[in-house]
Amino acid sequence: QAMTVQLDIGGTIFRTARMTLTVKAQGSLLARVAENMNAAYLVFADRSPKHFNLILSFIRYGNDTDLSDSEEELEEIKKEAKYYELYDLVEKCDKKLSIIEANKPKLSVINSEKELNQKIACLGRPMIVIRFNSKHWGEVFHSTDALALVNQYKSVFDIHFMQLAHDATYFRFSIHDNTLTKFATISDARCNKTFIKFLEKRITRFLAEKFNCYIPFIDVFE
Repeated sequence: QAMTVQLDIGGTIFRTARMTLTVKAQGSLLARVAENMNAAYLVFADRSPKHFNLILSFIRYGNDTDLSDSEEELEEIKKEAKYYELYDLVEKCDKKLSIIEANKPKLSVINSEKELNQKIACLGRPMIVIRFNSKHWGEVFHSTDALALVNQYKSVFDIHFMQLAHDATYFRFSIHDNTLTKFATISDARCNKTFIKFLEKRITRFLAEKFNCYIPFIDVFE
């Protein structure tokens, strides 16, 4: 019968055959540790146990192991795989992350004032320009992501993003239209965490005025 060894990963006990680690994970940190273990040993690793079952599954079954579709979890798995020196798993994570990135819809980014003015001059339908500082991106898109915002309003607006100066703190926006020009003034909420709500209220008011419809409970922003 194959010798079973125990690993304490961040306070959670995992058991596996010693040969699984010494043979199938050959060359890794886990293999080197297992070579010096017997059934009485309990080796502690101060790492998260969250993905260790998956790591053992990958050691046992290789590429037949299914990985998460979550970028966050893939990055976590990749980090642990690097620590344990399981470079085939690192490569598998990288390949899946590359596929996810390639399949993402891309945000439209305006790179200069000249390009912006060209788009304004050729407006076909209303356009929203969101001016951003990547350093503060997480403050704005903390409960929704930028693509979700674009998809929510894409039936009415073209939405573009434009980089602010590095020292700019607050996200800003403007709404451009051939006939309704009052919303073209650059606005900000003076608080990045409430920027999306502020923008959506302005969008609601724009739509009410653009299509001459009454929408109750609209805050008035001048």
